[in-house]
Amino acid sequence: MKVLPTLASVTPAADRALNRAQSSAAEYARANAPTQHQAGQPATQGNSAPVTLSSASRAILAQQSPAQDIDQAKVSRVLAAIKAGELKIDPARIADNLIDNIRDLYR
Repeated sequence: MKVLPTLASVTPAADRALNRAQSSAAEYARANAPTQHQAGQPATQGNSAPVTLSSASRAILAQQSPAQDIDQAKVSRVLAAIKAGELKIDPARIADNLIDNIRDLYR
């Protein structure tokens, strides 16, 4: 993830949060990297045990696409607003959305 230098160190807390987010994103990418085996076929690597995915798991994986996770139009709008110096950050809205997301996880 590329972060503009002017936004990287707004506050030490924001800097730490950014570092954690980047680390989490990197861990997620490593954990979800495509493997060399076919879905449904046992895969072994190092000392790991063979795993075979069920047909339901394969169906769910087939429906997932990294492109669906990212709204490219919104990314473009935000990037343009950052470049133009027009991005307005509403911390209260961000906090409310984070709380809503956490509540959704526990429902």
